[in-house]
Amino acid sequence: MKSIIMVIIGLLVFSTVTPASAESDIPQGAQQFADSFFLDIVKEHVHAAHAGNFNLNPNSENITFGSLHHRYTLSEEFVKSNIAVETGIISSKEYISVVYQDGKPVNVIGTYENEAGVFALSTFGYGLELAKKLDNLKEDEKILYEAPIDAWYIYNGKSVRPLTASAAMLMNEEKNVKDFQKVIYERYKNEDNNPEMGGGISITGSDESTSSFKSIILYFVIGVLGVAVLVLFFINRRLKNKQM
Repeated sequence: MKSIIMVIIGLLVFSTVTPASAESDIPQGAQQFADSFFLDIVKEHVHAAHAGNFNLNPNSENITFGSLHHRYTLSEEFVKSNIAVETGIISSKEYISVVYQDGKPVNVIGTYENEAGVFALSTFGYGLELAKKLDNLKEDEKILYEAPIDAWYIYNGKSVRPLTASAAMLMNEEKNVKDFQKVIYERYKNEDNNPEMGGGISITGSDESTSSFKSIILYFVIGVLGVAVLVLFFINRRLKNKQM
């Protein structure tokens, strides 16, 4: 409950787009959200019955986080163009961090910037494999996510190479961006126009987060109304007692 309240506060505080610093492509709002809320969010899972599903030890609150990594995605043109293009690897507006417990990478948590410019929780649970890979990521390496097949790559601005096993199964060698685009086009050229393709290869978990946020707001409003009803009830009761 504490983390839910803090998330709500965070969404109100970070309600405007914040610029990235001169030394990093991580927006200040993303870093502020991570610093303010990641720990409470993860601790809530540590004490939950499903802690093991997140590779968490329920007996330890020694939780720390790595640097935020800017996640990149693929534009609609990059996915659907039958003419090789070298542009189209774009920002997803999600920033993810390794979760460490007792100094060991256990999972990955992220924040993203929604259409209103608000930073919120994108997901917690990209998994142990990605956590270990990100733990060894070099500073100049960027991460690229192909959402429909849950494949992660390393992107250095000129070429793409597999990062996770799912990506390696589909592309076992490094390719320049132009050749990588050909691979992507061939993979999805016969797919229907669904939101997971093209521009839809963006923020996995964002729809879930939006729905979750709406539920949180609904419960929050119901709670406030419930308290107000109780307060009015007791005020009314006191007035009746005085009249007697």
